[in-house]
Amino acid sequence: MLRWALALGLLLAGCQAQAEIHSPSPSAGIPELISRCVDGREIAGQLATCGLAVEAGVGSEQLQDLARYSLALARGRSIAPDSTPEPILRCLYAFDLEGRIANCTEAIRSKAGSTEMQAMAYHARAFAHCMDGHPERSVADESKAVALVPNFPAAYAHRSECKWALGDLNGARADQAEAIRLAPDVPGYYRDAAMLANLVGDHEAALKHLDYGIRRWPQFNELIDLRAKTLFNLGRHQEAAAAFVATVKEFPGDPAPVLWLHLARLHVGQPDAAEFAANTASLELSGWMKPMFDYYQGRADYGPALQASRSSNNPAAECMAHLFIAEHMLAKKDEMAGMFFGGAVSTCDPGLAPTSAMAAWAELKKISPELESKGWTR
Repeated sequence: MLRWALALGLLLAGCQAQAEIHSPSPSAGIPELISRCVDGREIAGQLATCGLAVEAGVGSEQLQDLARYSLALARGRSIAPDSTPEPILRCLYAFDLEGRIANCTEAIRSKAGSTEMQAMAYHARAFAHCMDGHPERSVADESKAVALVPNFPAAYAHRSECKWALGDLNGARADQAEAIRLAPDVPGYYRDAAMLANLVGDHEAALKHLDYGIRRWPQFNELIDLRAKTLFNLGRHQEAAAAFVATVKEFPGDPAPVLWLHLARLHVGQPDAAEFAANTASLELSGWMKPMFDYYQGRADYGPALQASRSSNNPAAECMAHLFIAEHMLAKKDEMAGMFFGGAVSTCDPGLAPTSAMAAWAELKKISPELESKGWTR
């Protein structure tokens, strides 16, 4: 699902795990490596993350004790550190939502441990609230966490996600900027900053985040994917086509870059049927994607693709189908594109609004000046 959302330039509002950490460096407060190590949401990656945290020696001695404990747990051992109060341990290492909320609430009420431990408890409870569908409670908890420990980049990043889910995009961007300032070595932060910038129509800012991130982490292919869509948003379709050629190679078997490459070619009046057919030949299409490709290749109307998307097990399929059909029609200067962009307004989750909306409506106005762009205010 995340791959699809990125390919479409959509936003996954809510509780995303941040990307791999690179080049850790010691700092005051609660370093990003420590928060990810102790978090434990990604058990498979915990061994490597905690190993890095212990090797780098980041954070206070108490935080290092927690990192060593998490590393021991990942290795199948469990000797609890004497420096961490029991209520804090029960809070941080409870992985069911109700248990974590209850245990962290008790840890907070007991005021157990140091200021850093209390900030970690608020942060842990914030994740549970978010997963439980209460981002407003997460924002409140992360606000308390950063009030206790201002140098806590993971808390700012997570508060950004929760504000994003609540529709406070300006607040989300400010928090993401602070997370980057405090922890400039996290590629996922640049991805999220770019996605937020795209959502408010600031595509140039998004491109700056992505260009910087790609220079530093060329292996982080999500940045490459999002950069291609950002170029598309900017109307730089020739450059977008070249970028989507790269994403087709980066994500073999994924139909989304193939469709976006085709759309970019159409926008500049250079459709390449042979290229599209060659890229399509390598795909195993099923579900609603097969009739979508039939539509793109002129073998069927858009109706079957739209109907298939409505009955798909993918909850975002109908939204994506509307967007793909709308962009295809827009590239062909068909004013029916407006109807499908309008359909996306009603079918896409508000937090998944397509980032190209403003540019799309500007182009549609040239085709049909009487069109109204209600619902696409971002």
